Amino acid sequence: MPVTQWFILKSLTIPSSWIALLAAFIITGLIVWKRYGKQAENMYSDIVIIFIVVWKLSVVVTDFNMVVDSPLMILYFNGGQTGIYLGVVAALIRTFFALKKNGFSVKDTEIALFSIILIQCIYQVLMVFLNDGTNWQGMLTFTIFTIISFAVLLYISKGTLWRIQLATIMLLVMLLIGTIQPEGMNQTPILTTIVCMLAIFPILFKQVKQKPTEERI
Repeated sequence: MPVTQWFILKSLTIPSSWIALLAAFIITGLIVWKRYGKQAENMYSDIVIIFIVVWKLSVVVTDFNMVVDSPLMILYFNGGQTGIYLGVVAALIRTFFALKKNGFSVKDTEIALFSIILIQCIYQVLMVFLNDGTNWQGMLTFTIFTIISFAVLLYISKGTLWRIQLATIMLLVMLLIGTIQPEGMNQTPILTTIVCMLAIFPILFKQVKQKPTEERI
């Protein structure tokens, strides 16, 4: 869904996408904590905080001269789309080392995939309610991502093959959306989700070769 609504908070003008993303982070974090426990939620929160910090401070890279002239601008600006990509890269690197620390365990990989998909699904659903759009577009977006959310909640713990299927469905859905929408593939939510799915596929394919008794939980 495109951003059509902006909200004013004192001197800040906040796009609906920021609100949707922050809410998606919080809701997903609560679900991770409830489903997987405090340790998993701590890992999740650590990665989310890294994303937010890198995204926020990326303005130093994207607008270096402005920051040099007015350092306090860091408080009011961010790196925009470039900053989001830098944040995603930083979050993926942190996720990789978190998974590597425990030998790319099946459970940790499940939590990572669960979090990525759920954040995107919740974000897309919230964008429907926070922005204006055609009825069919809103209903289609809401229906697709609600179904995926329930599928993830129900089936992601049933085995590595299920996780591969869920990741594949998410990847195909994002590719389809990028194909049929006027903005094309050059949309941050689409590109970041595709990158995240492609990054986790090698780990999933390696795990599918393991016997169930060898899965390190």
